[in-house]
Amino acid sequence: MTVKNYSLLLKMSAAAAVFYTLNKLLFLLPGLEVHYAAYHHSLEKLYLFFLACSVIVLLTVILVNARTPDNTGFAYVGGTLLQMGLCYIMLRPILGASDANAGFEKANFFLVFLLFLATETLLAIQILNKKQ
Repeated sequence: MTVKNYSLLLKMSAAAAVFYTLNKLLFLLPGLEVHYAAYHHSLEKLYLFFLACSVIVLLTVILVNARTPDNTGFAYVGGTLLQMGLCYIMLRPILGASDANAGFEKANFFLVFLLFLATETLLAIQILNKKQ
C-alpha cells in the first residue's frame, strides 16, 4: 500500500476524532446530559464501531483496487451493505426501546451513521477516481 492509501485511513480517523469531539461537546450543553445518561451504547462504543467498519471497508476497497481495479466499486457497495447490516444489528435494541430518550438516541445514531457514510464515500471516491 502506498502512502496515499494510508493517508486516506488517517483522514478517516481524523474525521472520526472531530465528529466524536463535537458530539461529546454537544452533551455538555445544559439539559442534554440527561439524554446521554440513558444511552444503550456509549458514544465511545458507537464511534469505535463506525470507525472500525469504515476502516475495514476502505482497506477492502484499497486492496481490491490494487488487484482488480474494475471491481473496486462492487467492493465498496458490498462493504457498505455489510456495514448497514451490522448497523441494523447494533440498532435493534434501540429500536425496541420505548422510553423518552430512545428517540434522541435513534437520531444521534443515524446522524453518526450518516456522517461516517458521507466521509467514507468521499474517501472511496478518491480511490475510484484515481487514474490507472
